[in-house]
Amino acid sequence: MVEQLNELLNTYDHGGINRRQLLGALLLIAGGSGAAAQDAPAAFHATILNHVTVAVSDFAKSRAFYLKLTGGTVQKEVPNQADIRTGNSFVTVLHGNQPPGIMHFCLGIDKFAGDAAMAAPNREFPGSQPRLVTNELNQQQIILRDPDGTVVELSDPRYRL
Repeated sequence: MVEQLNELLNTYDHGGINRRQLLGALLLIAGGSGAAAQDAPAAFHATILNHVTVAVSDFAKSRAFYLKLTGGTVQKEVPNQADIRTGNSFVTVLHGNQPPGIMHFCLGIDKFAGDAAMAAPNREFPGSQPRLVTNELNQQQIILRDPDGTVVELSDPRYRL
């Protein structure tokens, strides 16, 4: 699954698909039955594409766009941020200081255990700058970067669902 996501994000980064196509593909991957077997054992077992966070230049316009595009519902809203539920995942629309684009995506990891889980990215992906954080719900998450610098979150699969 991670390889599929990396390929998809690279295609987006190089202009091969637009943001709408990227989000549609991410939602399809999230709803799939699972990734094909890997040659090497996986560092983690991702069970869900939990969410994608998108930085936007016009919050109201983008909020309306993603609601209409996905048929989702607002599960949480604060000024300049809306979490739009799409099945078992959500898209966070965020207006802030970042340029428009994908800020990060979050994978739900089976049997996620923050402190203990830090050994895997440190061992398997030493250049990924992994760090353990505690989110607003007092849950641990791992934040790291893929080889192209895309921010990836790893968390309990039920995070904000």
